[in-house]
Amino acid sequence: MALSTFFTEPFYSLADFDRLFDEAFNARTSAVGPRQPGNLNSGDAVSRPLRPRLDLHEDQEKNLVTATFELPGLSKENVQIDVRDNVLTVSGESTISSERDDKGYSVRERRFGKFSRSLPLPQGIKPEEIKASMENGVLAVTFPRTTPEQAPKKITISQLSGRIHIYGDTTDQFIDALLPCSTPYVWDGTSVHNAFKAYAVKPGKKRSVCDNLVSGLSALVKPFPAKTRPNFINTFGKPAFDFPFDALMNEHHRTAPDISVSFPGRSLGDSPSWEHISTVIESKRKARQDPFVLDGWARTKAIEQLAKNARNLMFAHGLLAAFVVGIYGDTVRLIRFDRTCALISVPFNIKNGGPRLLQKFFWHFTHPLVGKTVAGADPTVMELSSADQGWVKSELRRARVLHWQAHVAEISQGRRVEVYDEKTGRCVPYLLYQALNVNGRLFSRATMIWRAIEDTRIWKDGRLIPDPSRTTPVKPQIMKEYWRQLARIAEAKFYQRLNERIEQEDQYGLATMVCGGDLGEFALRQWNNARRHQRETEPSKPEPPSSSLSSLSSTASPLASNIASAEGYVPGTDFPLLHPQHQTCSWRLASGEDDWHRERSLVRMVIDDVGRPLTEFRSTYELVCALRDAIRGHQQAWQKARVMHRDVSVGNIMIVDEPQENKYTGFLHDYDFSVMDPDLDETYDETPPPSSPSSSSLSCGSSGGKPAKLAPERIGTYYFFACELLRVDYPGIVRRIDHDLESFYWVLLWVVTRHTDHGHPYGVLLCQRIFKFGNDDDSVDAKKGWVYRRASTLNISRNKPLSHLLARFNRLVIRHLPRPSGFVVAPLDYEPVLEVFDEAIAMTGWPMNDWRPCAVPIACAVEPKDEGIPVGVATCPLPGETAATARQLAGNGRHVPSKLPPLPARSKLPAPIACPARPEVYLGSSSKKRSSTVMEEEVLGSRGTAWTAQHILGDRSKRLKTNEGAASPMA
Repeated sequence: MALSTFFTEPFYSLADFDRLFDEAFNARTSAVGPRQPGNLNSGDAVSRPLRPRLDLHEDQEKNLVTATFELPGLSKENVQIDVRDNVLTVSGESTISSERDDKGYSVRERRFGKFSRSLPLPQGIKPEEIKASMENGVLAVTFPRTTPEQAPKKITISQLSGRIHIYGDTTDQFIDALLPCSTPYVWDGTSVHNAFKAYAVKPGKKRSVCDNLVSGLSALVKPFPAKTRPNFINTFGKPAFDFPFDALMNEHHRTAPDISVSFPGRSLGDSPSWEHISTVIESKRKARQDPFVLDGWARTKAIEQLAKNARNLMFAHGLLAAFVVGIYGDTVRLIRFDRTCALISVPFNIKNGGPRLLQKFFWHFTHPLVGKTVAGADPTVMELSSADQGWVKSELRRARVLHWQAHVAEISQGRRVEVYDEKTGRCVPYLLYQALNVNGRLFSRATMIWRAIEDTRIWKDGRLIPDPSRTTPVKPQIMKEYWRQLARIAEAKFYQRLNERIEQEDQYGLATMVCGGDLGEFALRQWNNARRHQRETEPSKPEPPSSSLSSLSSTASPLASNIASAEGYVPGTDFPLLHPQHQTCSWRLASGEDDWHRERSLVRMVIDDVGRPLTEFRSTYELVCALRDAIRGHQQAWQKARVMHRDVSVGNIMIVDEPQENKYTGFLHDYDFSVMDPDLDETYDETPPPSSPSSSSLSCGSSGGKPAKLAPERIGTYYFFACELLRVDYPGIVRRIDHDLESFYWVLLWVVTRHTDHGHPYGVLLCQRIFKFGNDDDSVDAKKGWVYRRASTLNISRNKPLSHLLARFNRLVIRHLPRPSGFVVAPLDYEPVLEVFDEAIAMTGWPMNDWRPCAVPIACAVEPKDEGIPVGVATCPLPGETAATARQLAGNGRHVPSKLPPLPARSKLPAPIACPARPEVYLGSSSKKRSSTVMEEEVLGSRGTAWTAQHILGDRSKRLKTNEGAASPMA
């Protein structure tokens, strides 16, 4: 049996169809009468032509696919296995003969003939990776399920190095600036000086080393008041901790910290979880294993572990920033992670000065200036008490919410949050009881989607009770939380535009925002007010706290008045912080004001519509209706509000859970990447604008500063890009409405090829053949090849209306695609597209309950459970940025400002409600820096991994949109 790479036949053989016809004929004739001798359909194993059957089995754990071919009577010498153009072909020649006597007649039967079966392979499989064995007429061929290029890449130092900064000339400066505390720390100089005397690194004795560290750390915090004293336990060698949310644990990394630390005044049991842990400590045997020095950059594992721990802490508790500790031999580092980058302290020795610095760190950590728990905690977030949980369950029961018991299965992991409403200027309390989706990236928007209800209870006798005046139960809604880049318009402003321009009763196919806004901007305004107040008040005559400050600064947080005895310790102001809590400042601290646009701001918003992902349709009729309604919503958003969505994808179209009569079945949401015309008059002109405008005339960023280039047009979810946007050799392409309409075609095709019995010869591999990732030319060629040549081969079994829709829509796309000369016959427009949908919906013959789970025997670039996750497009990175950062860390000339650089003036940030007044995009930095930074999104996947492709990574940074998964109306 030989393995060569020179010949292939078509992807499927006509023998398959012959076999099916023969079997059908045999089934019919078997009931008519006895089979006649010599009949080819008699089932005789010798006389029947050989048509090998093929079975495929996928082992995800071993990353293997096994193809089994039935070749009765053949030996391995008769079989040839060929590989060419990524297609495996099994062929051979049969020379089987038999001889027998039958009632005096000598019967001799011989069979000579050739056979062939072909199978597409995953992209990138090499011939030497294919293994074959044959025994008893069964040929087994195994090959990898995914190649290393397709598989998720673990976090590499190149993806973190540009976001790692050493801050502070001393560790004291790091602690004082990043962990301001409510009560000043005092070092007595004697009691814990020898706390780590027993600490000694011994090869192969890490458990005992961690035990010694725990003893020393416990001695450091022993003088703390009991209510603020943390508890340390050795968790080295214990089972890794699951992701904080049980329902999503299979989609995210498990981590195993060496030492776990409790919240102040609490203890940790023998089996702690992230729910009970406030911070962690990682240790290594040698000082040269410190990953933050020049020769440590190759040790990515250490930084990966720190980053994953910080990520899990932030998600588990809704932290604004997470602090972790790294101990490398006698060297100690303090690290602060937020949603933009990490700040690292200078190293210090654990025995020589280390006890004082570690004790000071944990004192500041457990005595935060804002909040009640630890430094980095969000004062607008609280745990759900047992009373809160009981009230949520009673409201869902009263509202008769479908499957509400399942929704509250993990209610203990929920939380109470304040949602800032820009329209009313007030904060609305919501109880979050089920996490639907989590974008597991650390340095990103970190989108979280929750089921939530408004907390309508009232205070009476010092506790919350149900409002007796409220007779109807609270309606479940969807709460979305994410960290917006300052250079982008907050998504809430797009919803405000839609609500302002489209009457509520006229809105169709669009998600409705109940309340929401940019909490970071709100905090910034309060912070600026406090700074003004501080400047206007003489230090010798402190004024009482400003009454204008919201609960953000008054949430039982110890302020200056609580520490008046510590003269000069903190400024005498009602908001004595170096920076607003809900807007990051790490880049400005590390690099100065010029990098303000890299910062992020926390946004929360509540959406009224509750729905299911598009991939969970009950019938294809419901699927098509939902898509039709989303197109109508897209039309309304553009023609009435001049909002262009720019990210039509599987995850951004939802099916209404409980549709009402004469209401839409599906709706469009997620305006993170949208743009809007800032010149829209207050009175809407009934004449609709042209259906294919350019987004070059629309606003897509914050105002303020110098004019910059427009944002790149390649934005959105890669798999659903219009073909024209994939052609980088087409100069001057700008985003138009017809590009979004083409994306609806690819969304429909994606769902149909993955979740229906479409009957195409490629079977479950059809989606992989149409949607390519990683190379623009391959992607556009595959899409155009489908539209022009192969779309006619798709005829959905027993579903004439859907087949009709696909054929009609495909013809519109053919006329829409640009010719080589750039000429377009007929750009896609709303009316023709809606007409083909309405025509198909009106047809009879729609099947019921025809949804099918996605079963891909050979992995595509995207796992079935990750459908709709965008996988990256971006502009060029800043030249030498990574190398420059590495040199900065390695050198002695660290740039650490003596004080926080001034925040940008309000003119440089988006206004709370008003849209930018001019179509140009203004930023307080160069256009080159802005274009590379605004489009910058970390590519760490939901498991802390990165979906990558060599063609993109080779010369471009990646742009990743984070609607992680499609488990809710907002992703």
